[in-house]
Amino acid sequence: CAALKLYESDVEEIKQNGAEYILDIEHQLAPILESMSVRGVNIDSHNLLVFGQDLDYELSQVTQGIFDASGYSFNINSKDQVADILFNKLGLHSRKMTKGKTRLSVDDEVLLKLKDAHPVVPMLREYSTLAKLKGTYVDGLFERLDSNSLLHTTFRQTGTATGRLSSADPNLQNIPLRNKKGAVIRRFFIAPPDQRWIRWDFSQIELRVVASLSNDESMIKVFEEDGDIHLETARTIYPEWDTLDEYEQTRRRVLAKTINFGTLYELSVKGLIKYCAEADPPVFLTYAEADMIVERLVRRRQGLVKWIADTKEHVLRTGWVETKLHRRRYFPEVKYAKGYNLEDLLKGAINMPVQGTAADIAKIAMVKVDKAYPGMLRLQEHDELDGTVPEEKALRVALGVQKIMQEAAEDILQLPVKVEFAIGQNWGEVH
Repeated sequence: CAALKLYESDVEEIKQNGAEYILDIEHQLAPILESMSVRGVNIDSHNLLVFGQDLDYELSQVTQGIFDASGYSFNINSKDQVADILFNKLGLHSRKMTKGKTRLSVDDEVLLKLKDAHPVVPMLREYSTLAKLKGTYVDGLFERLDSNSLLHTTFRQTGTATGRLSSADPNLQNIPLRNKKGAVIRRFFIAPPDQRWIRWDFSQIELRVVASLSNDESMIKVFEEDGDIHLETARTIYPEWDTLDEYEQTRRRVLAKTINFGTLYELSVKGLIKYCAEADPPVFLTYAEADMIVERLVRRRQGLVKWIADTKEHVLRTGWVETKLHRRRYFPEVKYAKGYNLEDLLKGAINMPVQGTAADIAKIAMVKVDKAYPGMLRLQEHDELDGTVPEEKALRVALGVQKIMQEAAEDILQLPVKVEFAIGQNWGEVH
């Protein structure tokens, strides 16, 4: 049939591209993901219900606060009415339009910029956060619990362009972590009786992948010496580092961490300013500050600079990029894209080999872990694996999985890789 012929043609192309190994891993992973979905995750339904009731009360309080601060009663869930209150009634100013160009946008990016313009704006952002938690994660989880308070998500192997796993019904990949109330949601994902929840996480995996892909000597040296990549970046940016007091060193190391991820795919002044402003917490750099940072990093990260340039040239010439294991993504649009559209495509082309390689490593690790400890895995989220085991076996299993994951990553990257783990009663406790 036509579908079979198409499959056979795709498989042949994958083999010709050298991606046969990762195809085999995907085949091995499929039944593992299915068993994880069937097994499900235990949910503390009683405390989730109590948390939902607390959110309802907070929402009512914030709603009244919005009405009092604005001087109007309106439907806060209506974007049109919110825009009318902010821009017509209260006279706030913004230029960003909705995609349909029908009105001024009131998305979170706009509200963040207006947060100091009027007391009602932070309240609107808080309402949005609380409403999403209640609707998506409290009500959404309850709707999908079975009679044993087990939650069965569906893991998708083809849900992203980079090869990362995704999950649906419900989506467990985007549960807020930095938001305190959002992080509480994870505490309702619990280990079964007499078991412990274990979380394993690849430490700084994307930075290590970039070091391996780009063969950047400065980055490789840090990882081979088990150094602190964020400290190394801080010292590069701030030559006066050794004269700073402890508080200022701590503050600037945090900034260096943001900068490391902000320059991972694009060493440009405008790109760095935009990334830092959108970070959590936001960092607002002047053009002069960002220019100084980029200039010093470009001198330090010669391998990274060359790899970014080579990747852009490659995708413009061939229309595709690939991971270290030859998982390929095509960008046919680059042939005719211009301006901002081309910039976005090139960023995606640089991002894909990095996130894709990290995703390949995670999938390989899952296959190897499941062979060693069948039926133990419960969840996978980006760079972490989660499982539950009997309490008396927790430490032994944690160390065993740590070794498997490190070796799987090091075989591919040819760099030292760290895997950290934590043991607790629930998913929130191990973060």
